[in-house]
Amino acid sequence: MTQATALKRAIKLWGKAGAVRDGGKPTSLADRAAARLRFDAFGKDFPEPRPTDDRTIAELKAWEARGRAWRQARSEAAAYCRFFRYAVGVSSGMFFEVKGEGDTWEQAFAAAEKRSA
Repeated sequence: MTQATALKRAIKLWGKAGAVRDGGKPTSLADRAAARLRFDAFGKDFPEPRPTDDRTIAELKAWEARGRAWRQARSEAAAYCRFFRYAVGVSSGMFFEVKGEGDTWEQAFAAAEKRSA
């Protein structure tokens, strides 16, 4: 299914507000499973304990920078665990309400139908 035919189907299902979105990056169940393993490897908390008060300001800033980088990488892994290439739903101009997502247009529409049933 092409994006044009997917848009026609979305408009048929939800009227003029029907819309589709292509995330651009190909995805698969294996990719999401690998991202889940990366996410789980991060653990719940930043592995370095907070430095004691006798550290210099430079050491504290370096620790904070490592913590920010760790949280950013963990957040990206968590986001990719839930990423699907194709989404179908309803657009109100500024907002896009996702009705279904999938690795193909067919999977996205099947998820939307399953969700609405």
